[in-house]
Amino acid sequence: MFEEELEDKVEDLRCDLLDIEIKLGDALRTAFGQFDTRLKVVKDSMKEKTGTFFEETGLEANDFSSKIKTFGMELSESLKNHFELLDDEKAEEETEAKKADLGEELFEFLVYTDKEEV
Repeated sequence: MFEEELEDKVEDLRCDLLDIEIKLGDALRTAFGQFDTRLKVVKDSMKEKTGTFFEETGLEANDFSSKIKTFGMELSESLKNHFELLDDEKAEEETEAKKADLGEELFEFLVYTDKEEV
């Protein structure tokens, strides 16, 4: 009688453990599926945002390039016009002052480079 009751309890426990194992497996599969889905959404979002970032960065770089070129050309014209109005002695003094202010390479680029070369 006691052994029979004990065997029934062991069988009940075995069934309960099997149910728990099945539920745990289902829960893990569901969790993994949800994780996989969320991971795909995050990856797609990151790809989209990265693409948008590169597009906007390219546009900003082009805009900056255009503005800096325009500014440089205007500054170049201004410097050339300024030096055309000066006599040789004053032009030499101004040249040294502008070279010190802008740097020799930038000054020479602005004054001696033609627009077509830029």
